[in-house]
Amino acid sequence: MSEFYESPYMQNGKSFWLKGNLHMHTKRSDGTEEPQDAVKYYADLGYDFLGVSDHNVLASYKGIDPYGMILLPCNEISVNDSHLLHVGAKKHFSLETDVQVVLDKIKKEGSLAVMCHPSWESAFNHYSYEDLLGYKGYNGIEIYNGTCIISVGNEKATDKWDRLLGAGRKVWGFANDDSHRSRDCGKAWNVVQVKERSAGAILKALKNGAFYTSTGVEISEISCKDYEIHIKAPNAEAIAVIGELGKRLLYVEGTELNAEFPDASYVRVECFGKGDTMAWTQPFNNIGPKQKRLRALLEEKPVLKVFWSKKAPVITGKINDPLWKKAKPTRNFLTLKTGDNPKLKTTGQCILSGDTVFFAVRCEEPEMGKLKSLSGPSIWLGDSIEIYLDVEAKQRGYYQFIITPDGFTKSGVFPRNFRESQTGVRAKGCRFENGWSVEAAIPLKTLQAQVKRGTKWGLNICRNRTPVSGNFVWSLVGNSYHMPTRFGWLEF
Repeated sequence: MSEFYESPYMQNGKSFWLKGNLHMHTKRSDGTEEPQDAVKYYADLGYDFLGVSDHNVLASYKGIDPYGMILLPCNEISVNDSHLLHVGAKKHFSLETDVQVVLDKIKKEGSLAVMCHPSWESAFNHYSYEDLLGYKGYNGIEIYNGTCIISVGNEKATDKWDRLLGAGRKVWGFANDDSHRSRDCGKAWNVVQVKERSAGAILKALKNGAFYTSTGVEISEISCKDYEIHIKAPNAEAIAVIGELGKRLLYVEGTELNAEFPDASYVRVECFGKGDTMAWTQPFNNIGPKQKRLRALLEEKPVLKVFWSKKAPVITGKINDPLWKKAKPTRNFLTLKTGDNPKLKTTGQCILSGDTVFFAVRCEEPEMGKLKSLSGPSIWLGDSIEIYLDVEAKQRGYYQFIITPDGFTKSGVFPRNFRESQTGVRAKGCRFENGWSVEAAIPLKTLQAQVKRGTKWGLNICRNRTPVSGNFVWSLVGNSYHMPTRFGWLEF
Protein backbone atom coordinates (compact mmCIF):
# COMPACT_ATOMS: atom_id res chain seq x y z
CA MET A 1 0.00 0.00 0.00
CA SER A 2 1.36 3.44 -0.89
CA GLU A 3 1.48 6.18 1.72
CA PHE A 4 -1.98 7.54 2.30
CA TYR A 5 -0.61 10.77 3.74
CA GLU A 6 1.92 12.82 1.84
CA SER A 7 4.50 13.56 4.53
CA PRO A 8 6.98 16.44 4.28
CA TYR A 9 9.32 14.55 6.60
CA MET A 10 12.05 12.10 5.61
CA GLN A 11 10.94 8.54 6.35
CA ASN A 12 14.09 6.60 5.48
CA GLY A 13 17.80 7.09 6.06
CA LYS A 14 19.68 8.85 8.81
CA SER A 15 18.67 12.39 9.62
CA PHE A 16 18.98 14.77 12.54
CA TRP A 17 17.37 17.97 13.79
CA LEU A 18 18.73 21.54 13.83
CA LYS A 19 17.16 24.38 15.79
CA GLY A 20 16.99 27.96 14.57
CA ASN A 21 15.29 31.35 14.40
CA LEU A 22 14.64 33.23 11.16
CA HIS A 23 13.23 36.54 12.35
CA MET A 24 15.14 38.98 14.58
CA HIS A 25 16.39 42.56 14.54
CA THR A 26 19.57 44.40 15.47
CA LYS A 27 20.72 48.02 15.57
CA ARG A 28 20.90 47.89 11.77
CA SER A 29 17.15 48.58 11.87
CA ASP A 30 15.01 48.82 15.02
CA GLY A 31 16.73 46.38 17.38
CA THR A 32 18.65 47.36 20.50
CA GLU A 33 21.65 45.00 20.15
CA GLU A 34 24.71 45.13 17.95
CA PRO A 35 24.65 42.32 15.34
CA GLN A 36 27.56 40.46 16.95
CA ASP A 37 25.98 40.59 20.41
CA ALA A 38 22.63 39.36 19.05
CA VAL A 39 24.30 36.45 17.23
CA LYS A 40 26.20 35.45 20.37
CA TYR A 41 23.03 35.53 22.41
CA TYR A 42 21.41 32.90 20.18
CA ALA A 43 24.58 30.81 20.15
CA ASP A 44 24.52 30.83 23.95
CA LEU A 45 20.94 29.54 23.81
CA GLY A 46 22.15 26.51 21.85
CA TYR A 47 20.78 27.39 18.43
CA ASP A 48 22.19 25.73 15.31
CA PHE A 49 21.20 28.36 12.74
CA LEU A 50 20.04 31.97 12.70
CA GLY A 51 18.72 34.49 10.22
CA VAL A 52 19.20 38.17 11.05
CA SER A 53 16.26 39.89 9.36
CA ASP A 54 16.51 43.63 9.84
CA HIS A 55 13.90 45.79 8.14
CA ASN A 56 14.84 46.41 4.51
CA VAL A 57 18.48 45.52 5.17
CA LEU A 58 19.89 42.32 3.66
CA ALA A 59 21.90 40.60 6.38
CA SER A 60 25.67 40.88 6.05
CA TYR A 61 27.77 38.67 8.29
CA LYS A 62 31.14 40.06 7.29
CA GLY A 63 33.29 40.25 10.41
CA ILE A 64 30.64 38.44 12.50
CA ASP A 65 31.72 35.42 14.55
CA PRO A 66 28.90 32.81 14.13
CA TYR A 67 30.00 30.89 17.26
CA GLY A 68 29.39 27.62 15.42
CA MET A 69 25.96 28.53 14.05
CA ILE A 70 24.99 28.61 10.39
CA LEU A 71 23.98 32.17 9.49
CA LEU A 72 21.34 32.54 6.78
CA PRO A 73 20.94 35.70 4.69
CA CYS A 74 17.53 37.17 5.55
CA ASN A 75 15.66 40.45 5.74
CA GLU A 76 12.18 41.64 6.63
CA ILE A 77 10.80 43.54 3.66
CA SER A 78 8.68 46.20 5.30
CA VAL A 79 6.97 49.17 3.70
CA ASN A 80 3.78 50.74 5.00
CA ASP A 81 1.29 48.07 6.05
CA SER A 82 2.90 44.87 4.76
CA HIS A 83 5.78 42.90 6.27
CA LEU A 84 7.18 39.70 4.80
CA LEU A 85 10.22 37.63 5.68
CA HIS A 86 12.75 36.92 2.94
CA VAL A 87 14.78 33.81 3.87
CA GLY A 88 17.91 32.67 2.04
CA ALA A 89 17.92 35.97 0.19
CA LYS A 90 20.41 36.63 -2.58
CA LYS A 91 19.39 40.28 -2.99
CA HIS A 92 17.07 42.75 -1.35
CA PHE A 93 13.72 43.47 -2.98
CA SER A 94 11.81 46.65 -2.24
CA LEU A 95 8.18 46.45 -1.20
CA GLU A 96 7.35 49.84 -2.66
CA THR A 97 5.44 47.98 -5.36
CA ASP A 98 2.66 45.42 -4.96
CA VAL A 99 3.21 42.58 -2.48
CA GLN A 100 2.52 40.01 -5.19
CA VAL A 101 5.25 41.51 -7.38
CA VAL A 102 7.75 41.01 -4.55
CA LEU A 103 6.56 37.45 -3.93
CA ASP A 104 7.05 36.68 -7.60
CA LYS A 105 10.62 38.02 -7.45
CA ILE A 106 11.44 35.94 -4.38
CA LYS A 107 10.03 32.81 -5.99
CA LYS A 108 12.01 33.45 -9.18
CA GLU A 109 15.17 33.91 -7.11
CA GLY A 110 14.58 30.51 -5.50
CA SER A 111 14.52 31.82 -1.93
CA LEU A 112 11.67 31.66 0.61
CA ALA A 113 8.89 34.10 1.48
CA VAL A 114 7.11 33.93 4.84
CA MET A 115 4.18 36.21 5.65
CA CYS A 116 4.97 37.86 9.00
CA HIS A 117 2.76 37.98 12.10
CA PRO A 118 -0.67 37.66 10.38
CA SER A 119 -2.56 38.45 13.61
CA TRP A 120 -0.44 41.38 14.78
CA GLU A 121 -1.91 44.84 15.49
CA SER A 122 -5.11 45.92 17.24
CA ALA A 123 -7.40 44.44 14.58
CA PHE A 124 -5.57 41.07 14.87
CA ASN A 125 -5.27 41.30 11.09
CA HIS A 126 -1.90 42.39 9.75
CA TYR A 127 -2.77 39.92 6.99
CA SER A 128 -6.41 38.96 6.73
CA TYR A 129 -7.35 35.48 5.59
CA GLU A 130 -8.58 37.03 2.35
CA ASP A 131 -5.18 38.71 1.86
CA LEU A 132 -3.36 35.43 2.43
CA LEU A 133 -5.72 33.55 0.14
CA GLY A 134 -5.22 36.13 -2.60
CA TYR A 135 -1.41 36.17 -2.56
CA LYS A 136 0.36 33.39 -4.42
CA GLY A 137 3.83 31.89 -4.29
CA TYR A 138 4.78 32.34 -0.62
CA ASN A 139 6.11 29.37 1.34
CA GLY A 140 4.43 29.88 4.68
CA ILE A 141 3.08 32.11 7.39
CA GLU A 142 4.20 32.76 10.95
CA ILE A 143 1.75 30.70 12.97
CA TYR A 144 3.57 31.98 16.05
CA ASN A 145 5.35 35.31 16.46
CA GLY A 146 7.08 35.94 19.77
CA THR A 147 7.03 39.72 19.74
CA CYS A 148 3.22 39.70 19.55
CA ILE A 149 3.20 38.41 23.13
CA ILE A 150 4.34 41.83 24.34
CA SER A 151 2.62 43.79 21.58
CA VAL A 152 -0.98 44.23 20.50
CA GLY A 153 -2.55 41.42 18.53
CA ASN A 154 -2.28 37.65 18.80
CA GLU A 155 0.97 35.73 18.59
CA LYS A 156 -0.81 32.72 17.05
CA ALA A 157 -2.30 32.48 13.56
CA THR A 158 -3.24 28.79 13.38
CA ASP A 159 -6.83 29.78 12.60
CA LYS A 160 -5.77 31.44 9.36
CA TRP A 161 -3.39 28.56 8.67
CA ASP A 162 -6.22 26.03 8.91
CA ARG A 163 -8.42 28.11 6.64
CA LEU A 164 -5.66 28.23 4.04
CA LEU A 165 -5.02 24.50 4.34
CA GLY A 166 -8.75 23.89 4.09
CA ALA A 167 -8.80 25.91 0.88
CA GLY A 168 -6.21 23.52 -0.56
CA ARG A 169 -3.18 25.77 -0.18
CA LYS A 170 0.14 24.09 0.63
CA VAL A 171 1.47 26.55 3.22
CA TRP A 172 3.98 25.75 5.96
CA GLY A 173 3.73 27.07 9.51
CA PHE A 174 6.74 28.96 10.94
CA ALA A 175 7.46 30.10 14.50
CA ASN A 176 9.91 32.94 15.11
CA ASP A 177 10.97 35.32 17.85
CA ASP A 178 10.84 38.57 15.86
CA SER A 179 13.13 39.73 18.68
CA HIS A 180 14.21 43.34 19.01
CA ARG A 181 15.92 42.99 22.41
CA SER A 182 17.98 40.23 23.99
CA ARG A 183 15.25 39.50 26.53
CA ASP A 184 12.86 38.70 23.66
CA CYS A 185 15.06 35.90 22.31
CA GLY A 186 14.28 32.21 22.69
CA LYS A 187 10.49 32.37 22.63
CA ALA A 188 9.88 30.39 19.43
CA TRP A 189 11.91 28.44 16.90
CA ASN A 190 11.92 26.11 13.90
CA VAL A 191 13.52 22.65 14.02
CA VAL A 192 14.56 21.33 10.61
CA GLN A 193 15.18 17.70 9.63
CA VAL A 194 18.40 17.38 7.61
CA LYS A 195 21.01 14.85 6.57
CA GLU A 196 23.88 17.30 6.62
CA ARG A 197 24.77 20.43 8.54
CA SER A 198 24.74 23.14 5.86
CA ALA A 199 22.85 26.27 4.83
CA GLY A 200 21.66 24.51 1.69
CA ALA A 201 20.23 21.59 3.64
CA ILE A 202 18.43 23.92 6.06
CA LEU A 203 16.89 25.99 3.27
CA LYS A 204 15.81 22.85 1.43
CA ALA A 205 14.13 21.50 4.59
CA LEU A 206 12.32 24.81 5.13
CA LYS A 207 11.15 24.88 1.52
CA ASN A 208 9.94 21.26 1.64
CA GLY A 209 8.26 21.50 5.03
CA ALA A 210 10.67 19.10 6.74
CA PHE A 211 10.55 20.98 10.03
CA TYR A 212 8.40 21.50 13.08
CA THR A 213 7.93 24.65 15.13
CA SER A 214 8.09 25.01 18.88
CA THR A 215 7.86 27.25 21.91
CA GLY A 216 9.35 24.66 24.23
CA VAL A 217 8.14 21.16 23.33
CA GLU A 218 10.62 18.82 21.64
CA ILE A 219 9.50 16.32 19.00
CA SER A 220 12.02 13.51 18.60
CA GLU A 221 10.17 11.29 16.10
CA ILE A 222 7.80 12.06 13.22
CA SER A 223 6.92 9.21 10.89
CA CYS A 224 4.15 8.34 8.51
CA LYS A 225 3.30 4.96 7.00
CA ASP A 226 0.18 4.22 5.03
CA TYR A 227 -2.68 5.64 7.10
CA GLU A 228 -0.76 5.98 10.38
CA ILE A 229 1.08 8.96 11.80
CA HIS A 230 3.50 8.42 14.67
CA ILE A 231 4.68 11.26 16.90
CA LYS A 232 7.00 11.09 19.90
CA ALA A 233 7.50 14.20 22.03
CA PRO A 234 9.53 13.42 25.20
CA ASN A 235 8.53 16.51 27.19
CA ALA A 236 4.92 16.77 25.99
CA GLU A 237 2.00 16.31 28.36
CA ALA A 238 -0.63 15.86 25.65
CA ILE A 239 -0.86 15.59 21.86
CA ALA A 240 -3.74 16.56 19.56
CA VAL A 241 -4.53 15.84 15.92
CA ILE A 242 -6.11 18.74 14.03
CA GLY A 243 -8.11 18.28 10.84
CA GLU A 244 -9.74 20.48 8.26
CA LEU A 245 -10.66 24.00 9.41
CA GLY A 246 -9.18 23.44 12.85
CA LYS A 247 -11.41 20.54 13.91
CA ARG A 248 -9.79 18.53 16.71
CA LEU A 249 -9.90 14.88 15.69
CA LEU A 250 -8.05 13.34 18.63
CA TYR A 251 -6.55 14.36 21.97
CA VAL A 252 -4.39 12.03 24.03
CA GLU A 253 -2.42 12.61 27.20
CA GLY A 254 1.20 11.51 27.21
CA THR A 255 4.30 11.76 25.06
CA GLU A 256 3.42 9.53 22.11
CA LEU A 257 0.73 9.34 19.46
CA ASN A 258 -0.26 6.83 16.79
CA ALA A 259 -3.27 7.87 14.75
CA GLU A 260 -5.15 7.04 11.56
CA PHE A 261 -7.63 9.37 9.86
CA PRO A 262 -8.16 8.09 6.32
CA ASP A 263 -11.16 10.35 5.70
CA ALA A 264 -9.42 13.62 6.61
CA SER A 265 -8.21 15.81 3.73
CA TYR A 266 -5.22 16.76 5.86
CA VAL A 267 -4.08 16.45 9.45
CA ARG A 268 -1.50 18.26 11.52
CA VAL A 269 -0.33 17.64 15.08
CA GLU A 270 -0.08 19.93 18.09
CA CYS A 271 1.94 18.95 21.18
CA PHE A 272 1.30 20.56 24.56
CA GLY A 273 3.94 20.88 27.30
CA LYS A 274 4.21 22.59 30.66
CA GLY A 275 2.66 26.01 30.97
CA ASP A 276 1.78 27.32 27.53
CA THR A 277 4.61 25.62 25.65
CA MET A 278 3.69 23.90 22.39
CA ALA A 279 5.01 22.37 19.18
CA TRP A 280 3.36 22.11 15.77
CA THR A 281 4.08 19.70 12.92
CA GLN A 282 3.53 20.61 9.31
CA PRO A 283 0.40 19.20 7.63
CA PHE A 284 0.14 15.68 6.25
CA ASN A 285 -1.95 15.77 3.08
CA ASN A 286 -4.23 12.90 2.22
CA ILE A 287 -3.27 11.59 -1.24
CA GLY A 288 -5.66 8.65 -1.39
CA PRO A 289 -7.81 8.32 -4.53
CA LYS A 290 -10.98 9.30 -2.69
CA GLN A 291 -9.43 12.56 -1.48
CA LYS A 292 -7.93 13.28 -4.90
CA ARG A 293 -11.41 13.07 -6.36
CA LEU A 294 -12.81 15.31 -3.63
CA ARG A 295 -10.04 17.87 -4.17
CA ALA A 296 -10.86 17.99 -7.86
CA LEU A 297 -14.54 18.57 -7.04
CA LEU A 298 -13.69 21.23 -4.45
CA GLU A 299 -11.56 23.08 -6.98
CA GLU A 300 -14.35 22.99 -9.55
CA LYS A 301 -16.46 26.13 -9.79
CA PRO A 302 -19.85 25.23 -11.32
CA VAL A 303 -21.69 28.03 -13.10
CA LEU A 304 -25.43 28.76 -13.11
CA LYS A 305 -26.46 31.18 -15.85
CA VAL A 306 -29.21 33.67 -15.03
CA PHE A 307 -32.09 34.09 -17.46
CA TRP A 308 -32.90 37.77 -18.02
CA SER A 309 -36.60 38.49 -18.37
CA LYS A 310 -38.56 41.72 -18.77
CA LYS A 311 -41.53 39.96 -17.21
CA ALA A 312 -41.33 38.58 -13.67
CA PRO A 313 -42.38 34.98 -13.01
CA VAL A 314 -45.45 34.46 -10.87
CA ILE A 315 -44.35 32.97 -7.55
CA THR A 316 -46.56 29.98 -6.64
CA GLY A 317 -44.03 27.50 -5.27
CA LYS A 318 -44.97 25.11 -8.09
CA ILE A 319 -42.39 26.38 -10.63
CA ASN A 320 -45.18 26.40 -13.21
CA ASP A 321 -44.70 29.81 -14.78
CA PRO A 322 -43.67 29.31 -18.46
CA LEU A 323 -40.65 31.57 -17.89
CA TRP A 324 -38.93 28.84 -15.87
CA LYS A 325 -38.72 26.68 -19.00
CA LYS A 326 -36.29 29.27 -20.40
CA ALA A 327 -34.02 29.30 -17.33
CA LYS A 328 -31.13 26.83 -17.45
CA PRO A 329 -31.20 24.38 -14.49
CA THR A 330 -28.21 23.51 -12.30
CA ARG A 331 -26.58 20.14 -12.49
CA ASN A 332 -27.84 17.59 -9.99
CA PHE A 333 -26.65 18.21 -6.45
CA LEU A 334 -23.86 16.27 -4.68
CA THR A 335 -23.68 14.83 -1.18
CA LEU A 336 -22.11 17.31 1.22
CA LYS A 337 -19.13 15.39 2.61
CA THR A 338 -18.39 12.75 -0.01
CA GLY A 339 -19.27 14.50 -3.28
CA ASP A 340 -21.22 11.44 -4.44
CA ASN A 341 -24.19 11.65 -6.82
CA PRO A 342 -27.30 10.94 -4.74
CA LYS A 343 -30.12 8.89 -6.23
CA LEU A 344 -32.56 11.74 -5.54
CA LYS A 345 -32.52 14.66 -7.96
CA THR A 346 -32.29 18.26 -6.82
CA THR A 347 -32.01 21.16 -9.29
CA GLY A 348 -32.20 24.94 -9.17
CA GLN A 349 -32.84 27.81 -11.60
CA CYS A 350 -32.50 31.60 -11.54
CA ILE A 351 -34.25 34.49 -13.30
CA LEU A 352 -33.50 38.21 -13.09
CA SER A 353 -36.41 40.53 -13.76
CA GLY A 354 -36.15 44.23 -13.09
CA ASP A 355 -34.85 44.75 -9.59
CA THR A 356 -35.49 41.22 -8.31
CA VAL A 357 -33.62 37.90 -8.46
CA PHE A 358 -35.85 34.82 -8.54
CA PHE A 359 -34.78 31.31 -7.53
CA ALA A 360 -36.62 28.03 -8.00
CA VAL A 361 -35.48 24.68 -6.56
CA ARG A 362 -37.11 21.30 -7.18
CA CYS A 363 -36.47 18.37 -4.80
CA GLU A 364 -37.25 14.75 -5.57
CA GLU A 365 -38.57 12.97 -2.46
CA PRO A 366 -40.12 9.47 -2.47
CA GLU A 367 -40.99 9.59 1.25
CA MET A 368 -43.22 12.66 1.38
CA GLY A 369 -45.08 11.31 4.38
CA LYS A 370 -41.96 11.77 6.49
CA LEU A 371 -41.23 15.30 5.29
CA LYS A 372 -40.56 17.75 8.15
CA SER A 373 -41.12 21.47 7.64
CA LEU A 374 -40.25 23.76 10.55
CA SER A 375 -40.70 27.44 11.28
CA GLY A 376 -38.83 29.66 13.69
CA PRO A 377 -35.12 30.19 14.30
CA SER A 378 -34.03 26.58 13.60
CA ILE A 379 -35.89 25.89 10.37
CA TRP A 380 -32.78 24.31 8.80
CA LEU A 381 -33.26 21.31 11.10
CA GLY A 382 -36.18 20.32 8.90
CA ASP A 383 -36.42 19.82 5.14
CA SER A 384 -35.27 23.08 3.62
CA ILE A 385 -33.32 24.85 0.90
CA GLU A 386 -30.46 27.21 1.73
CA ILE A 387 -29.34 29.81 -0.82
CA TYR A 388 -25.94 31.47 -0.29
CA LEU A 389 -25.04 34.64 -2.20
CA ASP A 390 -21.67 36.40 -2.23
CA VAL A 391 -22.80 39.48 -4.14
CA GLU A 392 -19.34 41.04 -4.19
CA ALA A 393 -17.67 37.78 -5.28
CA LYS A 394 -14.78 38.68 -2.97
CA GLN A 395 -15.32 35.92 -0.40
CA ARG A 396 -15.51 38.53 2.37
CA GLY A 397 -19.18 38.25 3.26
CA TYR A 398 -22.35 36.59 2.06
CA TYR A 399 -26.11 36.31 2.53
CA GLN A 400 -28.00 33.17 3.56
CA PHE A 401 -31.66 32.54 2.78
CA ILE A 402 -33.45 29.44 4.10
CA ILE A 403 -36.80 28.32 2.65
CA THR A 404 -38.99 25.39 3.73
CA PRO A 405 -41.54 23.35 1.72
CA ASP A 406 -44.25 25.51 3.33
CA GLY A 407 -42.58 28.76 2.33
CA PHE A 408 -41.23 29.69 5.75
CA THR A 409 -38.04 31.75 5.46
CA LYS A 410 -35.07 32.83 7.53
CA SER A 411 -32.39 35.30 6.41
CA GLY A 412 -28.88 36.00 7.67
CA VAL A 413 -25.65 37.75 6.75
CA PHE A 414 -22.11 36.57 7.51
CA PRO A 415 -19.99 37.87 9.09
CA ARG A 416 -22.36 39.94 11.19
CA ASN A 417 -20.45 43.17 10.51
CA PHE A 418 -20.40 42.61 6.72
CA ARG A 419 -23.75 44.25 6.20
CA GLU A 420 -26.97 44.76 8.09
CA SER A 421 -29.31 41.81 7.96
CA GLN A 422 -31.99 42.47 5.35
CA THR A 423 -35.59 41.38 4.87
CA GLY A 424 -37.99 41.65 1.95
CA VAL A 425 -37.74 38.09 0.65
CA ARG A 426 -40.93 36.52 -0.72
CA ALA A 427 -41.12 32.74 -0.89
CA LYS A 428 -43.64 29.98 -1.47
CA GLY A 429 -43.42 26.20 -1.32
CA CYS A 430 -45.35 23.34 -2.84
CA ARG A 431 -45.65 19.62 -2.16
CA PHE A 432 -46.47 17.12 -4.86
CA GLU A 433 -46.62 13.34 -5.13
CA ASN A 434 -42.90 12.56 -5.30
CA GLY A 435 -41.26 15.73 -4.12
CA TRP A 436 -41.50 19.37 -3.22
CA SER A 437 -40.36 22.72 -4.57
CA VAL A 438 -39.78 26.31 -3.51
CA GLU A 439 -39.63 29.66 -5.25
CA ALA A 440 -38.08 32.81 -3.80
CA ALA A 441 -37.99 36.45 -4.89
CA ILE A 442 -35.04 38.41 -3.48
CA PRO A 443 -34.96 42.17 -4.22
CA LEU A 444 -31.59 43.61 -5.27
CA LYS A 445 -32.26 46.26 -2.62
CA THR A 446 -32.24 43.52 0.01
CA LEU A 447 -28.79 42.47 -1.24
CA GLN A 448 -27.57 46.08 -1.54
CA ALA A 449 -26.42 45.11 -5.02
CA GLN A 450 -26.66 46.09 -8.65
CA VAL A 451 -26.06 43.90 -11.68
CA LYS A 452 -25.26 44.22 -15.34
CA ARG A 453 -24.65 41.59 -17.96
CA GLY A 454 -21.45 39.69 -17.22
CA THR A 455 -21.67 40.22 -13.47
CA LYS A 456 -20.68 37.15 -11.41
CA TRP A 457 -21.72 36.43 -7.84
CA GLY A 458 -20.61 33.62 -5.58
CA LEU A 459 -23.47 31.14 -5.21
CA ASN A 460 -24.34 27.91 -3.50
CA ILE A 461 -27.68 26.16 -3.14
CA CYS A 462 -27.96 23.49 -0.46
CA ARG A 463 -30.65 21.03 0.56
CA ASN A 464 -31.37 19.60 4.00
CA ARG A 465 -33.26 16.29 3.93
CA THR A 466 -34.89 14.58 6.94
CA PRO A 467 -36.86 11.47 5.77
CA VAL A 468 -33.46 9.86 5.32
CA SER A 469 -30.94 12.24 6.85
CA GLY A 470 -28.82 13.89 4.18
CA ASN A 471 -27.29 17.15 3.00
CA PHE A 472 -26.86 17.96 -0.67
CA VAL A 473 -25.03 20.86 -2.32
CA TRP A 474 -24.76 22.28 -5.82
CA SER A 475 -21.14 23.37 -5.32
CA LEU A 476 -19.09 21.05 -3.12
CA VAL A 477 -17.90 22.85 0.01
CA GLY A 478 -16.65 20.11 2.33
CA ASN A 479 -18.06 19.76 5.82
CA SER A 480 -19.80 23.14 6.14
CA TYR A 481 -22.12 25.16 3.93
CA HIS A 482 -20.40 28.32 5.17
CA MET A 483 -17.39 28.17 2.85
CA PRO A 484 -17.57 31.15 0.45
CA THR A 485 -14.17 30.25 -1.04
CA ARG A 486 -15.85 27.14 -2.46
CA PHE A 487 -19.05 28.67 -3.77
CA GLY A 488 -19.83 28.28 -7.44
CA TRP A 489 -20.71 31.18 -9.76
CA LEU A 490 -24.04 32.86 -10.54
CA GLU A 491 -23.46 34.48 -13.93
CA PHE A 492 -25.76 37.26 -15.09
